[in-house]
Amino acid sequence: MLIVGSKTWDFEDDNWQHQQDHKDELEFISMTGSTPSRATGPTEPAYGERYSYIESSSPNYPSKIGRLVL
Repeated sequence: MLIVGSKTWDFEDDNWQHQQDHKDELEFISMTGSTPSRATGPTEPAYGERYSYIESSSPNYPSKIGRLVL
C-alpha cells in the first residue's frame, strides 16, 4: 500500500491506476501469478486479480530506481 497525504493506493486493487516514469531504470509490472524469479515474491495476489511489483533480482539491484507518477 502506498500512502501520500490523504490518498491511498493499493498495489492489489483491480482499479489501481498509475503511470510509469519511463526515464527510470525499472518498471512496475502487473501480474496475476508467480513472479518470474524463483522463490521470490508472491505466487498470487492476496486478494483481487492482479498485483504490481518491480523485479529486483539480479541484475536489477542494488542501485537501480523505479518510479511511479501519481
